[in-house]
This record gives sequence, C-alpha cells and structure tokens, in this order.
Amino acid sequence: MQFVSLQFLGFLAAVIFIYSILPKKIRYIWLLLTSWGFYYLAGGKFLILLALVTAITYGAGLLIEKEKTKQKSKAGLILAGSIILMVLILGYFKYARFLFDTVKSIQKFLNITESETVINIMLPLGISFYLFQ
Repeated sequence: MQFVSLQFLGFLAAVIFIYSILPKKIRYIWLLLTSWGFYYLAGGKFLILLALVTAITYGAGLLIEKEKTKQKSKAGLILAGSIILMVLILGYFKYARFLFDTVKSIQKFLNITESETVINIMLPLGISFYLFQ
C-alpha cells in the first residue's frame, strides 16, 4: 500500500475513526496493531523484526522503570545496552552488504580467492525511524 493512494486514505480514515471512539487507556494498543498491520502490508517480511525491536524496547523500558528507583547506574546500563543493541541491528541492515563488498574487493585486489558467499540484505522499510523512535 502506497502513501499516495485511495487505499491508504481509506486505511488512515478507518484508523483515525476507530482511534477516536476507543477509550484512552487502549488507544496505544490500537496504534501499535495498526502500525504493525501497515508495516505488514508494505513489506511483510520484516514484521518479525519490528515485533522483536518493539519487545526489546518495551522490555528495556520496563526494566529501566523498575531499576531507576533502586540503582540509577543499573538503569543507565540497561539503557546503554538497549541503545547498543538497536544500533547493532541498524548497522547490520545498513552496512553488512557494504562490509562484504569491501572484503570481496580487498580479496580481489590481493589476488586472494574470493569468497563465494552471496549476500543480499534488504533494508527493512523505515527501520531507522522505528529504531530511533
């Protein structure tokens, strides 16, 4: 589904309408589910990745909330760990192919037998936005 289509306009209208009639306590769940639904329609291959990122972030938030009253240093470590994990995920999808191509070029330059590994990593739609949010 593209952003500039009548299908998207209908989807957006339905999401906004249902959001407006839902109780405030559960609106965030509706937005989460519709975001996942839209992501699935746009390119469903990476829905599991999005759900994993959501679970990691939510879990880290709960742990930080629990630890911030007890030990601020432990909460800081949890925050740093979750940020590092998100940056590693982003780095993998953005730079792994570049790294493999660079290694292949160096092998070719040094007359070393090139590795036969073919890597085709597709960058998930909006991953930078989701991870930095």
